[in-house]
Amino acid sequence: MHCEPKPTQMLHRRSILNRNKRLGHSKKGWTDCELAVLWLTHFEKHTAGAANGHARLLVVDGHNSHYSFEFLNYACTHKIHVLCYPAHTTHVYQGLDVVVFSVLKQCWADERTKWEANGGEVSKETFLTIYGAAHIKTLSPTLIKKAFEKTGIWPFNPNVVPVEMMAPSKETSREGHLPFAPSTPIRIAARHLEYTLFPPAEKMTSPTNSVVPGVADDVAAVVDFAVHQLRDPAVDYLTRNSPIKATSQLPPLPTTTLSPIKQWLPNLLQHDATTPLERVLMKKLQDSVIKETYLKGKVVGLQSTVILQNAYLHRVQGQLEAREGKRNKGGGVLNDGHARLLTEDEFVEKVAERDRQKASKQAEKEQRKAMMAEYKVVLDEWKKVEGERKRWNIDRRLEWKREVEEWNRLKGKGRGKRPLLGEKKATARPTRPSADIVEDSEVSLAVRTTIEEGSDNDGSERLG
Repeated sequence: MHCEPKPTQMLHRRSILNRNKRLGHSKKGWTDCELAVLWLTHFEKHTAGAANGHARLLVVDGHNSHYSFEFLNYACTHKIHVLCYPAHTTHVYQGLDVVVFSVLKQCWADERTKWEANGGEVSKETFLTIYGAAHIKTLSPTLIKKAFEKTGIWPFNPNVVPVEMMAPSKETSREGHLPFAPSTPIRIAARHLEYTLFPPAEKMTSPTNSVVPGVADDVAAVVDFAVHQLRDPAVDYLTRNSPIKATSQLPPLPTTTLSPIKQWLPNLLQHDATTPLERVLMKKLQDSVIKETYLKGKVVGLQSTVILQNAYLHRVQGQLEAREGKRNKGGGVLNDGHARLLTEDEFVEKVAERDRQKASKQAEKEQRKAMMAEYKVVLDEWKKVEGERKRWNIDRRLEWKREVEEWNRLKGKGRGKRPLLGEKKATARPTRPSADIVEDSEVSLAVRTTIEEGSDNDGSERLG
């Protein structure tokens, strides 16, 4: 929003605003949707004449102020196409990051040095004066056109951003990290599979070159077969370069049921062989038992590793799901990270629906808040009436006790003799009052009604 500056700020504003530039700030100091709309009206004012009725293209990053309904609706009304960069690519595509900011940083340093050399101090009061000079010197038409050209936006040139520039980081994308490292042959096969599916941009040493002799050819054959099998829709996300989501599920890994060592084998192995054939057979049997025991131990170890790896992956998947849920909590509409034309009808409608849902939730929240405020007023009144009722009951009990004492006195005084003329005769014992049973007052009924309505509306437990 445009703010009315203090008198001490006006001079500094003029140094930067004398070329149709404007400044504004939000209450919290961060840009927001309202500021973005005001900026867009400024953009429209100064580009409409040059456009001469033609559509204009505005390229923005994925900040939420760039796709509020008010922002997009204003853009559509004034023939402004809003294109959003892919996520995490402004260092490559955005002209400010690629060209302008480095020059602005140097100009700012020069202007600050010049200011301090003349005895000035960099402060909040002098910041705009110093920055204004650097801003005007940096943001020239020549440099701005250079920024569009350097990023390939205009003139359009997709070749200025080669595939190598967008390659993922090898440190974070090429190597897996599991609690238990697989054996060397498995590691070689997995690496070969990775480089077969997602070949690196630069020339690298073949992953099949390993200290394990004679494994490269076998690995290549296994990987070729694996790539073909991975085209199955259930696991094809492993062969795509798009990010894996929390909803992606690996097929269950089968395990093998292992039988225990047979009890009769030790007795059989202790049998004395008497003929050469028996000795050969006994030797073969002993070797097979040793081999079977070893293999069973290996299978148990592998299956135990699979269980632990699965537990690790499930935990990581849960953290990923929680992260995605947190990111989507605000009803985000740019969660896929792809470049998108924000002014297309489908996206604008999605933003409008998001805003309607937010408005509905806010209205429900305000309604609950109003109900709770009303409930508090009624509850306070009920507490007041309830206090009076309890005091009234206490007074009734005290009165009843006095009546009982008087009744006992009269009864004892007149026991065994006839009452004298004019003396009060003892009556029946006073009845104990039902102190807690009183008719519902209007306040009590109002409290009960408010509680029941609140329980019906939001499903909360009944209060009181």
